[in-house]
Amino acid sequence: MAKKYKKYRVGITFDEGQTIEVSASNTEEAEELALKLVEEYGGTDYPEKYKQDFLHRDWSIANIYEAE
Repeated sequence: MAKKYKKYRVGITFDEGQTIEVSASNTEEAEELALKLVEEYGGTDYPEKYKQDFLHRDWSIANIYEAE
């Protein structure tokens, strides 16, 4: 007899740190440009021209519950 498996939803939380390079006239403008890029690209992958560099990536399991 085959073993019957249940389905579960598993929450995964990510915490990433990275840098990008932008051209700006001051730090305030650089921050504003970076925030716009995060909104546009979702904070994960940026076009090559921004010279993205990963600092760290941590993750954890947030919660697990049986799928309906």
